[in-house]
Amino acid sequence: MKNNIKKIIYFQKIAVMTLVLIFIISLSFYFKFGMYYADRYGWYINFADENFNKGNLHIALAYANKAIGLDDVKKEAYAIRAMIYVILQRYDLSEMDFNTLKYKALENNDKESLYYYYRSMGVLRLRQGILNESLEYLNKGIEEEYLEKDAHLSVNYAHIAIIKYMEDDFGEYLKYFYLAELYLNQSLYFHREDMSNLFDKYGVESPNSQNIII
Repeated sequence: MKNNIKKIIYFQKIAVMTLVLIFIISLSFYFKFGMYYADRYGWYINFADENFNKGNLHIALAYANKAIGLDDVKKEAYAIRAMIYVILQRYDLSEMDFNTLKYKALENNDKESLYYYYRSMGVLRLRQGILNESLEYLNKGIEEEYLEKDAHLSVNYAHIAIIKYMEDDFGEYLKYFYLAELYLNQSLYFHREDMSNLFDKYGVESPNSQNIII
């Protein structure tokens, strides 16, 4: 009887230890501890981006700040933090980070970051209601010689369409709506649902497909 009780206790301990081990392994995968020690900056960026996409802006901001504190030369943390500030309506801080991104892009002849700067400043100015500057920045982004630009142009054209709608220029609105639709299938992350949500945010009605012209 005593032996059976000992066996039961032994197997219970093994079961508990196994569960603890599984829990620790799961935590290591979730928090990417290996990445934390191998690339701490990348670890901070990973969780800043992940929380930004989930809408956990203040947590994302904390990770972005940690990344910048660790390495203020790299660009990724500034880009994430700038967009967080846009959503939080801290436009002054957002513009400071976008300008930092621009300087880094110019120093390194980084066409991708320069395109991102122009596009982001266009979005920022639109949020501020400064339509002429928004349009200027968005068009500069379109003109930038960035090889993979086609995968992002739908964002530019969608925002220009919104500006034209606000200006009651319906013909130009239809033109840029069509261009946004045209590049939508090439977009890496900007999808039809995103465009619909964007238009809803600014109270823009999507036209019927038969009304779309160039």
